[in-house]
Amino acid sequence: MNWEAIGAIGEIVAALAVLITLAFLAYQLKEFAKSNAAITVGSYMQSYRAALSRAGSSTEVARVIRLGNNEPESLSEDEHFQYI
Repeated sequence: MNWEAIGAIGEIVAALAVLITLAFLAYQLKEFAKSNAAITVGSYMQSYRAALSRAGSSTEVARVIRLGNNEPESLSEDEHFQYI
């Protein structure tokens, strides 16, 4: 075997290593995106549960949330701020 053949084999091995690395990185990015989406949904649900908990603890807060969801134009300036 001459040096040119050994060099060609080395280039083929290097090209395969690059392709394997790119495939692995693509897989990792896909898994990261799934994980990030799950974290985002979990955070949203936690905030939603906290808002429902506050609404259940006070009739005034429940009224502002209900009006803000159904008739936002009927809220006073302070109630609008509270709703936001």
